Amino acid sequence: MLADEADTPSAPTASKDRVDPQTPNPFASSISRDALLAYTYHLYHSQNRQVPGMTPIPLNCTPPIIANVEQVCRLHILPLLVILRSLHPQDTAILLLMACTYHASGDFDSSLTLSREILRLEPNSAEAMCNIGTTMMSIGQHDQAYEWWWKALQVRPIYWDAVDHLLNFLLPLAQQTDNIQHRSILYARALDVCSFVERKAVAGNGRLLLPVPTHQLHRLQKVFFTGATIRMMNPDNISDTSRDYVRALELVIYPPTPNSDNDAYTMRELILAIFVAGYLIQSTSVDPVSVEILEILGLPGDSAPIDALALAQSGFDVFRAVRVSGDRLVSALLNLAGNALPFLLLLPEHVPRVPMMLFPGSMGVLPGICIRAPDSSTLLMPPDDVRKQANLMTSSVLLALAKRYQDLSSADVAIPGLTGTLNVNYSLSILFYYLALALSPSPPTYNNMGIVLSTMAYTSSHTTDHGERREFSGPALARVYYTAGLQMDPSHPHLLTNLGSLHKDEGNLEEAMKWAFALEFCQYASLI
Repeated sequence: MLADEADTPSAPTASKDRVDPQTPNPFASSISRDALLAYTYHLYHSQNRQVPGMTPIPLNCTPPIIANVEQVCRLHILPLLVILRSLHPQDTAILLLMACTYHASGDFDSSLTLSREILRLEPNSAEAMCNIGTTMMSIGQHDQAYEWWWKALQVRPIYWDAVDHLLNFLLPLAQQTDNIQHRSILYARALDVCSFVERKAVAGNGRLLLPVPTHQLHRLQKVFFTGATIRMMNPDNISDTSRDYVRALELVIYPPTPNSDNDAYTMRELILAIFVAGYLIQSTSVDPVSVEILEILGLPGDSAPIDALALAQSGFDVFRAVRVSGDRLVSALLNLAGNALPFLLLLPEHVPRVPMMLFPGSMGVLPGICIRAPDSSTLLMPPDDVRKQANLMTSSVLLALAKRYQDLSSADVAIPGLTGTLNVNYSLSILFYYLALALSPSPPTYNNMGIVLSTMAYTSSHTTDHGERREFSGPALARVYYTAGLQMDPSHPHLLTNLGSLHKDEGNLEEAMKWAFALEFCQYASLI
């Protein structure tokens, strides 16, 4: 009787996952064995969970001492990559790492050969193009390096390694040359790099054209910042300079996708929102917010003091209130100071509250670096390193704008999004300083803030966090900011110098001598 077909044992089938016993063992050589064993030792020791009393290395075995990167590449990494390549000869990920390893070991010819092999397999490999450029730079072929980096950038416009290579090559050359014409050419080329990335990555309305991950948004901001810095060298490019700074800021105040055009806030709304936030924060029952402004913002119009943070936590959206107000808010603010934004003087302890007032939906974090939760309007907070990088870059842009408007004080200038011109009289610079300090506090920023305040003949009332009511003139408030900066860096020379000078100008010679002595002591200590 014939057995049923279903009951017949099937013959073993060949599997691509099985190793053919006739195939030579790629790990048979002592070099590959030692490389793999060294890597395994590294994994074992890196766990910090070794079993007490267990000895992982034979006592009569002395592991080789690896003195430098070249030896690590030659003895440990390359043998493994050679084996992997023999098993997967057309895997570009293996070839890419192998090219980098050859470069790190100083074998530039082999690195170039492998990178060109990658381009044969993948003609649009931006990584291989960039690596060829880096290797060309290492062998002194600077012009070819520049061309290869440009090719990589044209394939992938937000390839930050290519951007950095190009700018780090061009800008130092421009700064070092004494030939004015050659310097202009180099700066123009660097500006071409920035402009190319800007056009490819961001639309005219500020929306992203390419999917820039939130943790890389500060890199795109830096491109706009660098472009603006280069344009500042030419007085004819002032409007383009402002545009680049504005774009850099709008990138991080836009909420993450998906979003609506109603949430795409502009520089105009940022300026007004910072002022409103600070105005609400400093308000007291003695010095309340104007009833007219409260009504424009849709808030109760009485003289009761406003708890700004409680207001933000209750769902009040400063940006939306500013947008809905149209030109009424602008007119009301200008009426307070006569064709200029009023002076807004905050104590250092009040400055950190500004971001929470501006961005309550993201708990004071720049919304552009947050991630929208799936099927929800909730914004997920970014990792600390992403937040710090974006804060630092945004602060740098704000400080550049603050310095620009500080230099234009008492002049009538055009403000983004506002009709006509305004007298900026330090009021606009101070707004930018506040947000810059709140996002990334630093001794130099406290110092610059103090310099601006020390020249202001203006007095305002404040209630400290301890409930103390005090009147502050510009110089008195400058002293508070200098002191706050010294709490971060007690030996900062500019803060010590300016604080001493402020006391001297006020006739307080004893305090002036105290800070002069502190400066001399710090300078002496730095020489020891």
